Amino acid sequence: MKKTMLCTAILAIYTVCTPAFSDEISDLKAEIAAQKQAAEAQKARLDALEKSSMACSNSRPRPSPQPQLRPAPACCRPE
Repeated sequence: MKKTMLCTAILAIYTVCTPAFSDEISDLKAEIAAQKQAAEAQKARLDALEKSSMACSNSRPRPSPQPQLRPAPACCRPE
């Protein structure tokens, strides 16, 4: 008799608590999906910025290296 009552009580608790657990799980799954979508959007923005940056750096002409100047000889230096 004790075993039957115990099993009945456990079953009753399980049936009452199951919707709460499944609701929490569905909330967590929805949060995970939202986070994944936000991460994908952020990655797309980052890729676009990298592409734009590469286009800008490739379109600018690179300055030619300036010749290094030697110091003036001692006879030509102003005093």
